[in-house]
Amino acid sequence: TEVMSLNRRLLVKILGPKMRYQRYRILVSFFFLVFCSYCFTPSPIFAQNMASEIIDNETCLACHGDSSEKYFIDPVKFEHSIHGDHLCTSCHSDITEAPHDTPLKPVSCANCHTIEAEVYLSSDHGISLKKGNTEAATCRNCHGNAHALLNSRDPNSPVYRMNITETCGQCHFDNKEMAKFKLHQEEPVVTYQNSVHGLALKDKDAMLSAVCTDCHGSHNLHRSTNPESKLYWQNIPVTCGKCHENVDAIYSRSIHGQAVKMGKRDAPVCTDCHGEHTIEKIDKATSKVFPSKIPETCAQCHASERIISKYNLPSYVVDTNMDSYHGLAVKIGSVVAADR
Repeated sequence: TEVMSLNRRLLVKILGPKMRYQRYRILVSFFFLVFCSYCFTPSPIFAQNMASEIIDNETCLACHGDSSEKYFIDPVKFEHSIHGDHLCTSCHSDITEAPHDTPLKPVSCANCHTIEAEVYLSSDHGISLKKGNTEAATCRNCHGNAHALLNSRDPNSPVYRMNITETCGQCHFDNKEMAKFKLHQEEPVVTYQNSVHGLALKDKDAMLSAVCTDCHGSHNLHRSTNPESKLYWQNIPVTCGKCHENVDAIYSRSIHGQAVKMGKRDAPVCTDCHGEHTIEKIDKATSKVFPSKIPETCAQCHASERIISKYNLPSYVVDTNMDSYHGLAVKIGSVVAADR
């Protein structure tokens, strides 16, 4: 502001007190244009990149669009990809002329997708990759070939919601291969596909049904033993609550929910009662929360000598419930009798 005022006083002195305001604005704009041109002169590196961008995609595809080429790029797929509006040299910035020397430097997605790359490198997949595990999932494994990469909302994209299970299954379907990484969930893909979430996604085409990334995360995927994981025991109510908001609101006020907030690991969370990949509809006889199954599910804790003694709980609740009128009714198959 002081500089502007000084400039105006200087101009008034030079041009006289009757200088019109419009002339003042024009002159000030001219000065700013000169200063900006000086300050924002491209650096040599930027200028080099600008020079390389002069090479248009048609020039590149004159060679790489030939299907007999070793490094063939399908021109149609590339044009319709999410990167189709970009120049080849935007990623392959070391190309300054065509034809060019080979091999080119590897392209890093982090050059553009900085935040995603930072999150990924802190995930289990990223850490494993940094340790030298070449089998760890990378950007390309999940998102597909960069030259044919589609928006996640495109039904043909590997990360489209309906395709997530198949994409994760490229690695996690192979139980023998996964065994060497000591993952505790056996047959995660098959069990999920037969769960209430998997069946809804497949049979009812329910787009909002939970898929792998909703529960495990995507770029931020961690083992369930990591407190940063969406599946860390204390985070599970929040993770499930993203969809089941009403249930989470009630649970968080319950004695179990309050105990979880206090850090009591023995307190049950969603998966302790409902299951994980094997979650079934509550009206299915094999569900852990089907009326006839609830006493057995609750007994996991309330009939446990360790938990009963540790928290000074009554030791008879399960037996007395099962011997009561309600318990006997549940035993013979009643689905309306009080079961808890």
